[in-house]
Amino acid sequence: MIIQLCGLNHKTAPIEVREKLSFSPSRVEEAVRLLHEDGAIPEDVILSTCNRVEVYAVTHEHVPPRKLKAFLARFHRVEESAFGSHLYAHRGLDAVRHLFRVVTSLDSMVVGEPQIFGQVREAYRVARRAGAVGEVLTRVFDEALRIGKVARSATRIGAGAVSISSLSVGMAKKIFGSLEGVTVLIIGSGKVSELTLRQLTSSGIRKVLVANRTFDRAQEMAARFHGEAIRFERLLEQMADADIVISSTNAPHLILHKASVEEVMERRGHRPLFFIDTAVPRDIAPEIKSIKNVHLYNIDDLARVREANIGERLKESRAVEAIIEDALGRMADVTESLCAGE
Repeated sequence: MIIQLCGLNHKTAPIEVREKLSFSPSRVEEAVRLLHEDGAIPEDVILSTCNRVEVYAVTHEHVPPRKLKAFLARFHRVEESAFGSHLYAHRGLDAVRHLFRVVTSLDSMVVGEPQIFGQVREAYRVARRAGAVGEVLTRVFDEALRIGKVARSATRIGAGAVSISSLSVGMAKKIFGSLEGVTVLIIGSGKVSELTLRQLTSSGIRKVLVANRTFDRAQEMAARFHGEAIRFERLLEQMADADIVISSTNAPHLILHKASVEEVMERRGHRPLFFIDTAVPRDIAPEIKSIKNVHLYNIDDLARVREANIGERLKESRAVEAIIEDALGRMADVTESLCAGE
């Protein structure tokens, strides 16, 4: 038996490719179970975030990486030619090393960001619930989570937050200068939306509007930030009153199209409107950029403008790399014996 990894991320694939393979939270457990039911793959964990899709698996030695590639294509009903050239594959300790770099955020779009630790932990939890994790991946993921905690407590890898939420707020300030008196419309009530809204409210915004397909969830978030919940069917009507629109839903398709935004701009007298789309797949049609006084940024755009604190974090990354290599030295014999014992 051997540990294998097959995946892609923000370094190897643009958002147009990543969104084709993205697993919605509601389908990850289904995918883990389907892969686990294959007799050649007794253990697996699927990690799917805005910036990466990765399948970690314990397989028989003779199983090629293309088996995991074929699973991704089959599950998402996408031709392998649409994403195959963007994939990477690792085996054995190289796969473990990659996981350790992921959980410590060395492989993140923004080095030092804290969200990836929780995302790895959740992926592991879902796979365990699905009965897809055995002795090998239990040892590997337990060690990965331990290293993630050590890296953050023993180094300054997370100094000076530069998360997607802080990047979003920084871009908004570049457009508007001061955010005092600005109205923000949040579409979706997930973690990214909440983190971004928390930073925006500390910047003095005037009003918060929250829209979600489930109105109760919109009300819950709006209440936490002294805002107003709006029904999803009134989204375009309320958008005319907003200055900043931040969308981060789990919708499998676009929710805002060019024609709709043109109507909104007519209604608001073509005053500037700033969109941040942090969803994968994207929520907002990229064509709206061509509308006068409309500014649109997706997560790839945010990646290109991140600067703050990166220098210090990259220096700290050397200390984290040392922690990882030390752990790999201890893991080598353990993983070899575990895999041999299967």
